[in-house]
Amino acid sequence: MTYLNVSATMNSVSGIWWTSIRGGTTSRGYLHETLIGKIEDNKPEADIYDYESKTHGLRTKTFRPLTINFGIEQHLRDAFGTVSKTKGIKCLNRMLRCGKPANWNGNVIEMDLDSDALTLSVNGEVWSALTREKIAKHWGKLTNLVMTPGEDRMYQGRLQHRYHPSTYYQGLVMDRVFDELGAGKIAVEFRVREDDKGTAWRLPIAQIKNVFQTVVVSEPTISSKVLKSSSVAVSPSLGRNIILPSMASSSDPA
Repeated sequence: MTYLNVSATMNSVSGIWWTSIRGGTTSRGYLHETLIGKIEDNKPEADIYDYESKTHGLRTKTFRPLTINFGIEQHLRDAFGTVSKTKGIKCLNRMLRCGKPANWNGNVIEMDLDSDALTLSVNGEVWSALTREKIAKHWGKLTNLVMTPGEDRMYQGRLQHRYHPSTYYQGLVMDRVFDELGAGKIAVEFRVREDDKGTAWRLPIAQIKNVFQTVVVSEPTISSKVLKSSSVAVSPSLGRNIILPSMASSSDPA
């Protein structure tokens, strides 16, 4: 029943232009969490009905599912960062993939996944390691994931967001996560500055399905299209967009 519950909740806010309640780059996601009754937090538990909820732009190609901490972010920034021309502070914005060594200011930076851990090395010396157990525990929050695309507009001088039908990813398979990570398809993105923004996993949205058992793609009709992930058998599910005008913005919904 968790899919039916979460899909009904997501559908209830889909297709309507909503007025933003907070500006900035997090406005779309924060408003969506508010609409579905989710309190913003950084807890390890899933957001709603055993699903972790994420929003993204209609044209967004990549996704940061979770932040992670290697424990050496500030050291990496001090050693390899550059001073931002706009912020005037030293920042580090880099991505690493397993099997693809990078050159940071003349230093060879490598990330490697073996049977025990994900290691980060500088010029052949291991600087940090994350055990597979720690990574699996961290990714456990994404056992089930719902992704909701959204778009933005300015209407009568106010920022508004409209959410489109969601995609539901069910049954995270950690062996597949490790396969994608080891193959360099899941990257680690370092976004470090004085007010540390955090390190994050990053992968193409089109590849999210590769690490889940099943995927359900919602449509604004009475039925949903159910896709197979690898060779796992799935069953059809029903879904329908439910519009609640009483919750909508007073603006033109077109």
